[in-house]
Order: sequence, then C-alpha cells, then structure tokens
Amino acid sequence: MISSKVRLADIFVLVQSAILGLLFGEIWYLSQAIASALNAYINLLDKQGFAITICAIAFVIICAYFLLRNGYSTFQKLIRSKRFDILVVGAFGLSTSIAVDGLGTSKYQEYISKIDLFQLVLLISIPMVIAFMLLLRAIMVKAEKATPPSFFINDRAIEIKEDDSLGISEKASNFAVRVLNGGSFDSLVFGIDAPWGVGKSSFLNLCRSYWENKTDPKPIVIGFEPLRYKDDADLVEKLVIELVDAIQKNAFIPSIHSLFSKYLRQIKGKRELSFFGAKFELESNAGLAEDTLRNLEVSILDLNRKIIIVVDDLDRLSWQEVKNVLFAIKRSFMLPNVSYVLCYDTENLISMKGAMQDAEKVHEFLEKFVNIKISLFIDADDLAKLVSSDIDKAINNNLFLTPHLLDQIKPALEALVKIYKSKDYVYYQNIVGDIRKIKRLINTMMLLDFQEVDTFNSDLNKQDLIHLLLIYINYPNIFRTIYNAETSGKGEFFSLTREYSNGKSIAKNSKDFVEYLKNLDSKQQQFLLKKVFDYDTLIADSEPYENLDYTSRACFNSGEYGHRNLERYLNLIVKLAKQDKLDSYQFYKNEKDKLISGVPIGEILKSEDFSFLKGDFSRDQLWNIIANSANDIPPSIGADLVTYLIENLPEYSALSGKSIGKNSRQNLIYSLLKLLDQAAWGETLAGRRNNNDESIAEIAEWVFGEGRHAGFGILESLFTSERGSLGLYDLLLFRLYCSADRGGSFFNLTKAISLHEDLNNPTSGLTTEIAKQGMREISQLVFQVFSKQFVKQKINLFEEIDNLSFDILAGKTKEFIEGQINEGKVSQEQVDIEIITTKSRLKGFIVYQLGNSKISSGVGCGYYDVKGKSDNKGIAKEINKYLFNLCFNPNKSLKNYECFLDYCLINFRSNFFSDYGDSDAYVPNIIEMTEVLEANKLKKYWLKNRGKIKALKFDDMSKMVATGNYHAIYKEDLQPLYKALDDFVKLEI
Repeated sequence: MISSKVRLADIFVLVQSAILGLLFGEIWYLSQAIASALNAYINLLDKQGFAITICAIAFVIICAYFLLRNGYSTFQKLIRSKRFDILVVGAFGLSTSIAVDGLGTSKYQEYISKIDLFQLVLLISIPMVIAFMLLLRAIMVKAEKATPPSFFINDRAIEIKEDDSLGISEKASNFAVRVLNGGSFDSLVFGIDAPWGVGKSSFLNLCRSYWENKTDPKPIVIGFEPLRYKDDADLVEKLVIELVDAIQKNAFIPSIHSLFSKYLRQIKGKRELSFFGAKFELESNAGLAEDTLRNLEVSILDLNRKIIIVVDDLDRLSWQEVKNVLFAIKRSFMLPNVSYVLCYDTENLISMKGAMQDAEKVHEFLEKFVNIKISLFIDADDLAKLVSSDIDKAINNNLFLTPHLLDQIKPALEALVKIYKSKDYVYYQNIVGDIRKIKRLINTMMLLDFQEVDTFNSDLNKQDLIHLLLIYINYPNIFRTIYNAETSGKGEFFSLTREYSNGKSIAKNSKDFVEYLKNLDSKQQQFLLKKVFDYDTLIADSEPYENLDYTSRACFNSGEYGHRNLERYLNLIVKLAKQDKLDSYQFYKNEKDKLISGVPIGEILKSEDFSFLKGDFSRDQLWNIIANSANDIPPSIGADLVTYLIENLPEYSALSGKSIGKNSRQNLIYSLLKLLDQAAWGETLAGRRNNNDESIAEIAEWVFGEGRHAGFGILESLFTSERGSLGLYDLLLFRLYCSADRGGSFFNLTKAISLHEDLNNPTSGLTTEIAKQGMREISQLVFQVFSKQFVKQKINLFEEIDNLSFDILAGKTKEFIEGQINEGKVSQEQVDIEIITTKSRLKGFIVYQLGNSKISSGVGCGYYDVKGKSDNKGIAKEINKYLFNLCFNPNKSLKNYECFLDYCLINFRSNFFSDYGDSDAYVPNIIEMTEVLEANKLKKYWLKNRGKIKALKFDDMSKMVATGNYHAIYKEDLQPLYKALDDFVKLEI
C-alpha cells in the first residue's frame, strides 16, 4: 500500500494551473480592449450586419476546430480525472486577474489605440486564418481516395475475428482476459513465443480487438515497435515517450510527463547536453529515484485503468538491445496496473550474435523477465484451410485475372493441400509451414503467365509445378542450374534419361543428377529435387500399377520421350506475363463499371478500343473482367450479357496464336458459364445470395429454354443449322464444363442442371457420381440436337468442318489477320496451319465428346443411352453407326476415305511407350483411336477397305493434318498408320 503525502510534482501542477487561470483573465481583458476598438469602428462605418456575419463565421470555425481537435473528448478526460483542486486553483488565478481589473489593462488599451482599423483586423484575423487552414487540411486528409484492388495478396495481419482462418481468435480472447488479470494492480510480463510468419501480429490484433471492446474500465493499449527507431536510439527513452503520450491521450494526469522524465534521468544517472554540435554528459542530481517511482505509482493508480504495453518483434533487435529493454522493464518500469506483452522467437534469440550459445541458458535468462509465456502453433490442417481462404480473397479483390487463371490456381494449390496432409510434411515445414511463406507462394503463382497456357489441351502436373515453384522461391541457385541445364534444347541432366536393356526401354536418372544430389548439404534441397526428378521416388509416390505420365511429368524433357515437359514448366515460371497499353487494369475496370452503371454492353464494344480491326485481344480482356465480376452484376444486366454473348458469338474468332487471335470464341463459352452460374438469375442482387434449389432453378430454365426463358434455350441457341459445326463445338464445350467432376467453380449451374432431371439426383459426395447422374439429360438433349442437324440430314461432320471458310473461323477479326499478314507480322503459311489445326481440334473434340463413354474430368455423351436411364452406352453406338455408315463410308464418296485417315492421324500418341521407333514425337496408337471407335467395327472396316485405300496411293499425297502437338503428313505418316492398323486386325478381339 502506497502512503499518501504531499508531492512536489502536484505542487508544480497547481502553480501551473494558477498561472494558466491568470493568463485566461488577461486574455479576457485584452479581448475587451480589442472589442471596444472594433465596436467604435463598426458604429462609425455602420457595418453592424457585416460584423455579425463575420462573428458567426468565426464562431463556426471555432466550434469546428474544437471538435476536430477532439475538444469534447479532452473535456471529458478533465471531468473523469476529478481534479477539482486544479479547477479551484485555476479559478483562483482567474479571480486574481479580475480582482485587479486586469494586470495589463491600461497597456492593452494604450497599444490598441495606436493602431488603425486594417492593422487591428489583421491582428485578430491571424488566429482565424490559421484555424481555417488547419480545418481545410483536416478535411482534405480525411477525404478517402478510392484504392484499386491489389493484384497480389498483401502481408497485412488480420484485424477482426471474422477474418480468422486459423482458429486463433478464441485463444487470443482467452489470452487477452488473462493479461487483464481480473483487474489486479500487479505488474506482469507476458511472453508470446512463436517464429516469424506464424501469425503473432494477427494474434495481437485479435487481443487488441478484445481490449478495445472491453469497458468498465477500458484498458490503455500501447504498441511499441523497436524496429521503427535507429540502431543508436535510446529504446528505453522511446518507450517512455510512447507510454506518456498514450496516457495523456486517454486520461488527464498533468504531472505524468514530468514524473516520467525525472525518473528516466534518475535511473540513467547522467544526462546529455549538446552545445554547438558537441555533446557532454553531466551527472544528474534529480533526487532519489525511489521517491519519484512512488509518485509515478500513485499517479498511475489514480488512473484506475490497466495499461498494456505490447513490444513486438523483440527478436529482431540486437542481443544488447534486447537485454536493455528487458532490464529496463524488470528493474525500472514494473509499475502498478502496467503489464507487458513481449513478442519474440526464442530460436532467433539463440542465434543472435553475442547471445548465449547454450539454448538452455537463453531460456533461463528469459524466464527471469517473463512471468507467463504462451507459444503459438499452426496445425497443417489450418494451413490447408488458409490456402483456400486466402486465394479466394485475392480473387475477390482482383478482377484482372482471366477466369481460366482463377480456376487454374485453385487446382494447382490442391497439391499444396496434399503436402499438408502427407506424412512427409515435416520436410516441407520450413518452406510452406507458415502464413508468410504461403502468401509468397500464392503471389508468385499470381505473377506467372498462366494466361497463355491452354489447360484444356496441355499437360501440367500440379505436384511438379508446386515443387518447382518451391525450389524457385527458396533455392534460386538450384533453380538457375536446372534452367541452364534443361532449356534451349538441352536436357538429361536433371530430367530422366533412357536406357535400353533386353530390348526394353528403361527410364533412369543421369549420373550427373545423382552426383549433384550427393553434393547438396541440405536434406531439404535433396528431398525437393527427388520429389521432381528421382525416378525411384516418383514411382514410389505414384498410384499402384500406374506408370509415370510422360506427357505431363517434369522429369521428362528430351526427344527420347517426345515431350520437353520440364522446359515448358521452367519457361512458365521464368517468363512473366506482360501487357500492352490496352491491358491496363484501370481501363477495363472503368469499362466494367460503366456496364454495371447501366451502359449497354453493345455501346461499350462500339468503342475504337474494342474494334475487331485490332483483333479480339482487348474484347477478350474485357469479357474476362466482366466474368470475374459476375457476383457484383445485377440479374437484369447479367441476363442481357448472356443474351448478347449467345447472339454475337459467331463474330468472335476461333483461331489462336500470336498476331492471329485469342480463340476468344472458346473463351467466351467459359465467360458465358460464369455469368450464367453467378449473375443471370434471381430477382435482385441481394436476393441472389440465397442459392437454394428454388432460386437456382432459373439457371436450368436458361439452359433448357423453359419457364421464364422459354423460346431462348441456351442449348438450342448455341447450335443452330446456321452455325453448323462451329456451333456444335460451342455446344459440346458448354456441356463439358457443366460436368461436376471438372473441378471448376460452377456449383449453382451443375446443381441446377442435375436437379432439373431428377430432384433426387445427388449434389454432394463423390464428384464422379454427381456428374454421372447430373449430365444425363443435357447429354441426351445434345445428342438429339446433333442427330437432327447431322445424322438425319446425312451431313458428313468431317466434310462440314473441312468446308469451313477462313471468314467463318476468323469471324470479324478477318481483316485484322489479313492486315497482320500484309505487315509481315505473321505469314500466310502460319495462318493456314492454324486453320488446319483448328479444324483438327474441332473434329477431334466433337467426335470424342459425342462418342466416348468415359467418366474422367467430364462425362462423355457416349456413356448414356439415347433415352432412358439404363446407361448402356447407346449414344456411343449411334455415333459409331454414324461414323462408319456415313462419314467413313466409301460408297457415299471416295473422299470419305480421307475422312477416316484424317481422324486416325489426329489421334496419334507420344511414342514414349511405343514400339514404332523413337525419333518421331507422335506415332499411331490404336488405343487413342478406340477411345471412340468400336474395336470390332474398326477391325471390320480396315479388313474390308485397306486394299482399296492402299491402292488409291494416298501416301503419295503431301496433305498435312495439323494438331496442337504435332503435324502429320500423308506422305510420311500413312505407312506407319497402315502398319499399326494391319497389326491391329491380326489381334483377337
């Protein structure tokens, strides 16, 4: 218990109060002298009205200044302090001035009488002008500027409980309660021990949130960040300054500043004096520190509020500075009602230069200062959850990423989730085991140029991509070595080599790789490289009886395997996306904002910036942003956009390639699905948030042309007789994305389509089962539309596609491409090859989607019957009849032989596991052909027609069939095809 006595600090405060009261009295008498002189001038000039107006304006300025300077809260602090002694003494000083009618009244009047009106007005205007400018500045500072969304995930700590994705809010609340210690006066030091990136700052913010919301009484929280100060700064002095400043902001204790200043001088023993740049130290004789400390304790007890001082990043200081702070707290500033929260990582303290080398001694040293300590841990499951939540937030704040990119990043991060759940997680802990490293990985993925990657036709292994990214981020020297050894045509250093033994091809690691691995000191580096390149590790990690996928795994990178996979990964990581001026985010965001404000999309696209004469690049970007903003688009505008897309789809290009186009026609199908899934249903924007079965039923009405959208079904509108095979491709692409097992983000759409057929269809559980049941109705309807347009009309699909003109494929970008050819930016040959490639893509995709009966990242139409729910692959049989009886039937036309050969040529396969040589990248493969074609029918067809086909000498022709992966030429590739088919018919089926 601290004894009560008269304190010197209180005497100084009372003397100051008396002087202040006296000054207020003198100011009153000075103002009377000025007012008297002004009043004489006003009466002389007869300007009473003007004077009243000026006074009113001045009064408003004074009031506003008072409020903006927190005058009201300051007044409240004065009342709460209950320092009536200061009020009495101040009133005594004021009374003294009044009693003598102002000490300097005669002098004031004498001086005022000597100056004229202009000088007098100027004199009293100075404080008003200063106050007005301060108000103007305050208003300008308070005006918030719109901040564009960040392209990357920021590293800011969370502020509120709702953003907690690690489940630390409850622990933070419990800790915050313990720090308050039930209102006890005891001064304690609490420690939060956790490594960087675990979330100490977020944990502290949640504690602060609890303290700020607490009342009766509300604690004073002070955040002290030593890193803000220079290395030579006196941290103890800085701590005292922040402590005093915080107390004065929250309470009226006039003596607190002088007491702390005096105490600081006493405990330091010396004070510093500067004279013309030279510094001198003088011995302090400011009295006994114990007396001053008692006065401080009394003042803080009078405050009757808990003071919590949070010292963050203690382990980022030098060892000497850490000791200074700890000693100062323990020996000098353990004041009643003052508690400390210290944040540090013990491992960092141990590793500091000058620290005790024995870890146990460091722990013992800390225990002398820290009364109570907690440690923060993050479970791997929590980190996996964080990956999903953070990437969603990044997408919500960033509208410039393409829809494809958004859905590509999520599956890539699935590999990271698997890491957290694997038994090998301990090897990854140092590189993905905290929040900061996760954000760094995600931001790196955001930075990479995924936009040019056609994931629909490209092979990327998510595990390999994540591991290469981890090497790229954490071990740049190793990544640089990989890049130099495996790009520009080089390979077989890190990538697998091929060895022939007993007539068999065996994959193995090179001797260079084995030696390089041995020379690495870090087991973690060795582990990561093995996860990507070591053959034994890769085989052990793969599913039983499953061979490594040579079309996607990064360990394959040579002509021996037919794929330079590793180089593709390396280029994807190293080459960053760049944008021209029309790729500016702000430009497209403004156009999107116009759309939401009510400007029709047709009006926006009339702009010169979106002219088809410039290609389809800028339009493609705009539609990307619109699709990414689907959640913010009102239903009426969403419906207009869906209608516009369907009606104008043929205007867009189906061709792709640098200086040719973006294949925006295919991309728009994806955007159409985004809008349909998120924007084009519901009565209002707010009402659309309730995506129950009844609400999303409108999506199915859009798709099937029923109810509110009768007469404009998307399925029938996409594929009409006028749109031909390109419309069929649009329709089948739309149907494929509706499959629930595609891993996309069209939950509302897939659910609505599934429930449209049968309300009992599953909408949760195994995705393959959901897709199988949900895709039946739409697949049967698509086949019926195809049958009506092609089968019953006896139209040969292959002939129809071959007859597609450049005008139809290029849409309204035709003139742009012709201009590129004339300017030499692209050759006519390149355009011709792209046209051939596009036609091959159309043939392969349409036939495969209609005829295959697999359930794998999409359900083939061929899995179902034409009608009913038996699922006996009736559609696949009908497609085979159509192909062999019409498309490949020489009785209809000898040209149909070429249709058959073309189809076989676009179904070659990489020769990695082939017996047909090892020099060509792709070779004939019966397995690929029989994904759709029935083996018996193919065998009978070849036995019946091979003689005629060979006799027609097609292998003398120079005709080329191009795909996205290879070019096949009749003259070179038909003989290997004939041999593969001849070998096939010899087999027993």
